[in-house]
Amino acid sequence: MKRKKLLKQGACIAVCSTMLATGVTQLIPAYQAQSLVFADEVQQNIKKTTYTADKLTVDWGNAGYELTDGVWKVTFNNQYDQVKWRLPETVDMSTVKSVTFNVKDQKGSVSLKVYKNGDEDADGANTKYELTGADEYSISPTGEGDMVAVGLMTTDNAGSGSAISLVSVTVETDTTPKTPPEIEQNI
Repeated sequence: MKRKKLLKQGACIAVCSTMLATGVTQLIPAYQAQSLVFADEVQQNIKKTTYTADKLTVDWGNAGYELTDGVWKVTFNNQYDQVKWRLPETVDMSTVKSVTFNVKDQKGSVSLKVYKNGDEDADGANTKYELTGADEYSISPTGEGDMVAVGLMTTDNAGSGSAISLVSVTVETDTTPKTPPEIEQNI
């Protein structure tokens, strides 16, 4: 792979030198050369968007919740208590690589949920259960449609004192085309 890339770079330098020497065009400026993509390669288009707690709107919840000091403080009184937050924008599910929940002050276990447009509840593939002991938890959701909301739930028994604070949610998307473009050559 490395040899192939070096050969491509050499060919590009040769073409650019010829273009410069013949006066056809200017040499590619240095700031553009760093983002040069060869014709049989695909430019990566990965983006991370972080939504702080104050940007998340409660859609519904049967757990106790309150926005305090820039975080959503959630207390779970019963098994399967949960809170669902609507995102400020919809995200195409087919582009979502991961959803990361930044949390603190956790007591007990928590489950992550990712909701698609039109779904009353997150399906099993978009739920990650019984997580403990970290400041960040990630899930890689699947499916078609638009992601519209995220949620936290507990599976701990009633009266266990489970609680958590949601600081932010980061959505990582990848809109890189799956295959490089077809190149036709007429010689």
